[in-house]
Amino acid sequence: MQLRLPWARGPGNPTTREDRNDNPTENENLKEIPAYGDKIGPKIDGLVRIGFQNVNGITRSNELVGMEELEAIREMQFDLTGMIETNINWTHDARNHFHTAAGLRFNNTARCVMANTKGNGEEGYLPGGTAMISQGKFSGRVISRGMDTLGSFTWMAIRGKKDTGLIVITAYRVYQKAGTRSGPDTAFTRMCVQMREEGHKNPDPRNQVLKNMSSILDEWMGKGFHPLVMIDSNSDITESKLRDFNDLHGLSDLITASRDLTNAPPTYARGKQRIDFILGDEHIKRAIVNSGSLELHDGLKASDHTMQFLDLDEKLLLRDDSFTPMPGYHREFRLYDTKRKTKFIEHLQEAYERQRIAERVDEIAQKMEEKNCASEEDIDAYNKLDEEIAELIRSAAAKVGRVDFGYQRSPDLCIAGKRIRMHKSIMSCIRNKIRYTEKLKNLAEELEYELPIQESITMKQALTNICEAWKAKRIIEKEDGERRAKWLDEICRDIARETGSDADKVYKRMIQCALSKGVFKRLKSILKREWSALDYIEVPNEIWYLDKNGDELYEFDNGIFVAHSRFEENLYETYGSIKVPPKDVVVVEVETSDDVIHVKNPESIQQWTWTKVTKPEEMEEWLMRRNKRHLQQMYIEQSPPTTEEFDPILADHGTSSITDEILNGTADLDRFDLSKEMKLLLRSLQQTPEEKEMHIPGRMPREAFQEVMKIQNENTSSSPSALHYTLWKAIAEVDDLAEIHALWVSIPFMYGFICERHKREIDCMLEKKPGVRQIHIMRIIGLMEACWNAYLKWAYNKHVMPNAEKSGLSSNQWGGRRGRGAIACAMRKLMTWEYFRFVKETVLAFPGDLQANFDRMIPSFNSIFSMKYGMTRNAARCRAATVEAFERNIRTAAGTSERAYRHEDGEIKLGGEIQGKPDNMQLWAMESSILLKLHEDHCYGVELKDPTGTMSSKRTGDAYVDDKDTWASAPETNTIEEGVENIQTNAQFWAILITLVGQAFAFHKCFWQGLCWMALGGYYVIKTRDKFEDLEVWIRDHRGKATKIKYRHHDKPNDGLGLRLCPTANQKPEYEKRLEQTKTLTSKIKGTSFKIGEAWTALKVCVLPAVTYPFALTRFSKRQLGRLNTLVEEAFLPKLGINRKMSRKVLRAPIELGGIALPNMQTIQDQKGIVNVMRQLQLGKENATDFRILLAQAQLDSGLVHPILDKTDTDISYIEPGMIVHLHERLEALDGSIVIENQWCPRLQRIHDESIMEKICKLPDVRLREIQH
Repeated sequence: MQLRLPWARGPGNPTTREDRNDNPTENENLKEIPAYGDKIGPKIDGLVRIGFQNVNGITRSNELVGMEELEAIREMQFDLTGMIETNINWTHDARNHFHTAAGLRFNNTARCVMANTKGNGEEGYLPGGTAMISQGKFSGRVISRGMDTLGSFTWMAIRGKKDTGLIVITAYRVYQKAGTRSGPDTAFTRMCVQMREEGHKNPDPRNQVLKNMSSILDEWMGKGFHPLVMIDSNSDITESKLRDFNDLHGLSDLITASRDLTNAPPTYARGKQRIDFILGDEHIKRAIVNSGSLELHDGLKASDHTMQFLDLDEKLLLRDDSFTPMPGYHREFRLYDTKRKTKFIEHLQEAYERQRIAERVDEIAQKMEEKNCASEEDIDAYNKLDEEIAELIRSAAAKVGRVDFGYQRSPDLCIAGKRIRMHKSIMSCIRNKIRYTEKLKNLAEELEYELPIQESITMKQALTNICEAWKAKRIIEKEDGERRAKWLDEICRDIARETGSDADKVYKRMIQCALSKGVFKRLKSILKREWSALDYIEVPNEIWYLDKNGDELYEFDNGIFVAHSRFEENLYETYGSIKVPPKDVVVVEVETSDDVIHVKNPESIQQWTWTKVTKPEEMEEWLMRRNKRHLQQMYIEQSPPTTEEFDPILADHGTSSITDEILNGTADLDRFDLSKEMKLLLRSLQQTPEEKEMHIPGRMPREAFQEVMKIQNENTSSSPSALHYTLWKAIAEVDDLAEIHALWVSIPFMYGFICERHKREIDCMLEKKPGVRQIHIMRIIGLMEACWNAYLKWAYNKHVMPNAEKSGLSSNQWGGRRGRGAIACAMRKLMTWEYFRFVKETVLAFPGDLQANFDRMIPSFNSIFSMKYGMTRNAARCRAATVEAFERNIRTAAGTSERAYRHEDGEIKLGGEIQGKPDNMQLWAMESSILLKLHEDHCYGVELKDPTGTMSSKRTGDAYVDDKDTWASAPETNTIEEGVENIQTNAQFWAILITLVGQAFAFHKCFWQGLCWMALGGYYVIKTRDKFEDLEVWIRDHRGKATKIKYRHHDKPNDGLGLRLCPTANQKPEYEKRLEQTKTLTSKIKGTSFKIGEAWTALKVCVLPAVTYPFALTRFSKRQLGRLNTLVEEAFLPKLGINRKMSRKVLRAPIELGGIALPNMQTIQDQKGIVNVMRQLQLGKENATDFRILLAQAQLDSGLVHPILDKTDTDISYIEPGMIVHLHERLEALDGSIVIENQWCPRLQRIHDESIMEKICKLPDVRLREIQH
């Protein structure tokens, strides 16, 4: 048996009575409990010792409280001690007595916190209660402490390094469960009474303590503190509520960690289980040096509970185990800082002249031009000079750069501050008897101060110099306003001289710019959602998951999920494709073979769990694996352009002789083992005679370089080499430098090789869903060199894309093209649905989103598309080869990783045109345009016709970037059966076409919906799903795997293009979205103080544009818009200093008429809607044609003989509700009209004929239902 420790005490406090004890088994004979774990001995330096015990009543003698326990703490050398069941009413006097005793015992270093249940104010016995005491230098780290209102726990916050630390809780959890009968003086009963007084109807003190502790832990753990909980739980650690509490906060028993639990003795003499625990997270567990529990009675005092202790490594315990997020990237100067910009240009020009950069650039360019190619020697010379140029630019920037401390002090004040720092350094060198440091010498040289000989200056003289420097600084501070004004005036005059403008105007503009910048920065912080850098990711703990229907098995593979289809009961294919699993999947066990995956326990109900990864190295490792697997997906899935049969076509990065044959139309495609669809695509790439005449110059002109840099946002992140856009924009302002760099960046594209600096790329990981950082649903945004991006912008925006437009891109392709935005695309979809509601014909849509669109594009294949529209072979090769050779680092909150991932020999290739590259939209527009044309040539979608049949509009779909709605109708039978057959045929062919360029459907986002009609009571009504529930749509991928597509009700919206589109023109979903958005924004406004100007800016610039974005297409009622107006007025009128009772006429009236001109939602909707229609009619393109057809059909349905948008005094609400009726009603309310030339309208056949419908509509007391009938 272990020897009794010298500080062991005798019997405890004898005043405890049975009817006052929470545990009714108190009078049983106590049994001996052996020590467990490590032996406790003298504490050595560098350790923190923590102890915890249920003392079963703290010792009291006369006015002395806890003297025995304090003496034991001193002898055991505990830095932090928790005590449970102190059984004392911690009155003011009792606290003072304990504090005084602790202060005397520990040289006034003690910090204490005590808690008890609600007492009667008298000193003496009170069951329950907790206390915690820290002593010694460890007490200096206590930054906060507190207690629970129920007296069930106390807590201390311990400061660590880098704003982290420990949150320590000492807690007592009562023995009795809710509803248990207990004595009137027990802690349980007292807590129940107190909870009822606080409003709890069914008090449960036993579990309430866990909830209250969770609140404290959540608060401090959110600040980076690690949890340490010392608790008498009166239960085993496996008890469900305690287990849930531990799982929630990542806690485990630190005493039994890494030990055999079968040998662990109980902690309570009257029980058989461990009920006293010190719980902590993994960070604390890693700091443990010794841990264990003492023999019974060897604790703070004789008690029926053993004492638990921990010895922790102080450095490991208090260090910051995660990381400090990196600050935002520092730029050496900004373009508005004219002096620094000018100095940067001067330094750079001087360095370029010294190093003969212009001559050396010309020499390399001429050498390559003479040979019309670039040899290995030439490429090496180029890369060496490129690195030298980059270093010169960085060096010039560093010379003028400084850290921005936020306040622009005058130069005199800055110099005065530096003098103080210099004299302090001098005194430090004299005191420590060391030589002047290099930094001190450099500072003295900068200030033009001659350092005195160290032996000749005394400490008193050095101190006098510091005082004199401080006095000089205070004098300057008093005059700093004038000095600063003078300094700003010099800056204004410098800018005025440079720009040729008036200095006073420049000064006013600077003031306005500073004010606007401050206002918008503040508004952004208020109205935008909270954003933080990527400081953690979540990774699943299991590998195999089964969906609730058992149709698909999901495998977690290096950061992404792969879906495997079922072909028999519990048997799944080994082949799979990337897919996001549903939330209700369950964890299963499997057996795998080369041919099949067998699920062993399909009846499992185990939910998936996630681990939060916070260590930078682990995050980087996971993200590199995830991104690499993500970019390999089309090769792993053996997408058609990634097969061996296609390799000859993509040889030499898509610029081989076979490419020339394809573009010339002379390629013998039958010699390749390709599908008929792939041959069809390659034949469609043949250049037309006009396209053969398209040639893009390889060299970028100086003017183009300057134009691209001028329009580029200075704040855009770029350039792994730290050559950011501020530097390039400054360089572009100087013609000589712009000429050099325009030629320099063009050389790799002119001769088809890779610049080594351009090969580096940084993957920035963004959340697809706000606040969700699960590793498989994150988006990659790449940062590439700014000058490389500039060339691509010039080549594709100024040449390739205009050539493609001239050649004739598909009219059904939207996005990435001028004048073809999201609102125009959504308008066309709405008009299609409305047309088929007029003609009562069957129509179906298949909205299909692509999976990781840009990340599945193949750079070498894109070379062929680029060359089709005039890009040179060498430029296409350079672009594709650079992307395929990218060395990709990972950027998180901890900074940019040192390691990078790339394609290695023998590994699966990496694909993808990284998002963030300026040519992605243009490349996909060209690809998808050709695919859409093939789709139109081989499928029949929908056709809109005017009543005369002279005007029509055909298409198989409307595609906005990668999001395409495939259309189908039933032209022969007008039945839903024919419609479903046609939509499956059209969607399947589109699925085949997109695989030809490496794409794939994101099947979890796809669905189908439509309108089909049935006659009922003399009316046409839309069929519901139960009328055709046996009809399904199945789509197969290129490997033959079939996926069932979800059906969506015709009254449910398609949430895309920034608004919610319903086939039935149901406006409720969109209105609910805008109402919730308005509530969110205005609630943020209400809780913030604004100046009047700031509030007006917030309304006009931030709130209204966001809420009214879709108003060009909405048809909200007056009541709905009034609700939005009310929310805006309630939030903004007080901020604008306007009385809420003010007449609304004054509020809405224009300023010219004495009003306030507060915007009105009804007016905004009218303006946007009417202007949008007029704009589309003026453009005269696809939307104009569709609108004319729709209007003609509405004209026919109305039965009126006058143009319904010209003459608006006749009510037409009896026709199909939608865009036309809404436009008619608003024109009527505004007493306006739209006159469309050559618009079809039925005519009267004879003299004195009249329109029947016009007469009926004007009858008194006629009802809408009667007119419709």
